[in-house]
Amino acid sequence: MRSGPSTGAGVVGELARRQTVTASATVRDGFRKLGDRGWVSAEYLRRVPGSSC
Repeated sequence: MRSGPSTGAGVVGELARRQTVTASATVRDGFRKLGDRGWVSAEYLRRVPGSSC
């Protein structure tokens, strides 16, 4: 997880494999925002069936 939507942004945390999170529907430069926690590359996220984004 990064502080901004870029691989150049600082690392602020990490997610566990298969962890369920709520991500913003907005994608910026291939990253989705996870509330106040940070940004994650959308390629590492999978949509949960029945979710809205």
